[in-house]
Amino acid sequence: MKPLNFTLLFFLFFKFSILFSQTKTPEAWQALIGGEEYANSKSKDLVTSIYENDYSYALTGFSMIVEKYFQARTDKSGKVLSWKFFDDQLLTIYAEIQTPDKGFIFSATLPDESYNKFPLLFKTDSSGNILWKKEYREYPEKNSKYWVIKAIVPTDSGYLLFMQINLNSILLLKINEEGEKIFSKEISLTDYEYEIFNQFIILKSGDFFICGSSDMLPSNQKQQDTRVIKLSSDGNIIWKKNYGIEDVADYPNCILATKDGGCIIGGGKQKADIHSVENRLIKIDADGNIQWQKNYGSGLLQKVCEVSDAYIFNTTPVEKEGIMTVLKLDINGNIIITGDFMAVTGAGAICPTKDGGFISATQCTKYGAIGEDVLLIKVDKNWKTGTAPKRKAWVKK
Repeated sequence: MKPLNFTLLFFLFFKFSILFSQTKTPEAWQALIGGEEYANSKSKDLVTSIYENDYSYALTGFSMIVEKYFQARTDKSGKVLSWKFFDDQLLTIYAEIQTPDKGFIFSATLPDESYNKFPLLFKTDSSGNILWKKEYREYPEKNSKYWVIKAIVPTDSGYLLFMQINLNSILLLKINEEGEKIFSKEISLTDYEYEIFNQFIILKSGDFFICGSSDMLPSNQKQQDTRVIKLSSDGNIIWKKNYGIEDVADYPNCILATKDGGCIIGGGKQKADIHSVENRLIKIDADGNIQWQKNYGSGLLQKVCEVSDAYIFNTTPVEKEGIMTVLKLDINGNIIITGDFMAVTGAGAICPTKDGGFISATQCTKYGAIGEDVLLIKVDKNWKTGTAPKRKAWVKK
């Protein structure tokens, strides 16, 4: 038996260590991307959502110059892998959900021959190719051409769609994985002059929370309060509650189901003028009881996310032009850390990452040579951002 050549083994180990360190994706980086090289115009891309997958990030948004929605994918260092525009410029997207195959189901509307909008769903693969499309123009004894699907919630056998029919009615529509209707249920709401709902989540129990705002006062004294309704899994109302402050209008902008079975409602509160908007979070349990509520300075909170032992949310402070502020909170809503990041148009999409950090996508002109490009900022668990991108925005392939 030949003796081992320890010198050779050490050399190979050293070489592989260097190679691994060079190819490992950094935990903090910045990258400038956009759809211009795919649309042949100044696209001015606005990312509305970002998702972390095992080996990539998925983005959805809207390009304001070409006036088209898009679905994109980057690798874990921000290099664009695919960028797909949806061609119909009359399409308006309202909601989305990422599916297990890393594609999406989008809720949208299109105008019919009389220019009345009707709701539809379409399913894409991970590269943005449309696999199927379903229109929902009519239900028994109903004309649905004015309805909008505002939320899509996964179930064991398909998806539950949430629609606002008018100022006092909502509809639940259950579909299978191919978009075919299973059943629908209309829910009438007559407590107030109007009730507008834009958030819909499923709880650990299988019940649902819907969240929006209601008019609490006579027509000549408008005031919006946060309105939450709990529904059973079959769509029956369990309870209805309001959360508000006298002489202050609420703007609930997002809702997050929490691990303890309750939820956090995020948004803003406003007094007399627009500059008085303040970030506000309300934490309630499964029975609607307030566990805590807190304000976090000026701005309108965009999205709140739950991480292992805390929450993060992003906002745009009025006094910080071109800045997105991200706050990390403990489970009681106390601030752990705050960070400011460049964002020309304010707070954009944000997503917590498995390494304990987060990734955000905002519009940025500072480094872009043309138009307003998308600045991806990957932040590590210590809230470091990495090196700023080079000024040249595009590297043509």
